[in-house]
Amino acid sequence: MTRRHPTLGFLAVGCFLLSVGCGDESTGSNDNANTNTNEPVCGNGQEEPTEECDDSEGNSDTVPNACRTDCRDPWCGDGVCDTATEASLCPDCGGAVDVSAGGGHTCALDSHGRVLCWGGNAAGQLGNDSTTGSATPLQVSDLTDAVAVSAGVGYTCAIASDGTAWCWGLNYASQLGDGQSHQICTLNEVDYDCSLTPVQVPGLTDVVSISASFLHTCAVLFNGTAWCWGLNYAGQLGDGQSHQT
Repeated sequence: MTRRHPTLGFLAVGCFLLSVGCGDESTGSNDNANTNTNEPVCGNGQEEPTEECDDSEGNSDTVPNACRTDCRDPWCGDGVCDTATEASLCPDCGGAVDVSAGGGHTCALDSHGRVLCWGGNAAGQLGNDSTTGSATPLQVSDLTDAVAVSAGVGYTCAIASDGTAWCWGLNYASQLGDGQSHQICTLNEVDYDCSLTPVQVPGLTDVVSISASFLHTCAVLFNGTAWCWGLNYAGQLGDGQSHQT
């Protein structure tokens, strides 16, 4: 009869209870083996080797030029206009998607729905509540959701995302289309009615196209009808009448 040495039995039980992997080092475990005390922590304010940045005052995905919450530097395409690095060359800063040249001024529509105009502004055609001209683009006041823009002679019109039409600038022949009088602007020592900021053209909805011309304006609606207003000395309004509306 074979007798088992008692010491071996105690060792076997001890190995099982303690899980020390007796006789097979590959089965052993160490709870601290995978702990890396040097692993970078994004957001602790300390820029570490695997991070592009880490701001001690807090990272942000919405603040221009700030370190992002994944500890990356701002980049073109992150949805924030980082003016210090991207200027107007990145879509994040509203790159132009449409442009219209009028009589002495030009307007552009950017990818964020803003209208920016530059050039002559004696009649308020730049739409920034001023009559001072500018050689660089200025944002039109109170219009942040435009989908189209058209520059005419001394005035400008645009379509908002809700299908409404808005115009500003010279209103000598009621080409702004709102049927109202506004403030006086002086052109060549002659006073005219002008609006320095956008005014809505009443009665028009679902506008899909608009064209500002020389003292008259036309728009096309979603239902295919065309509407015109302003100077009509040559019948340019197209209603068969000779009048100003």
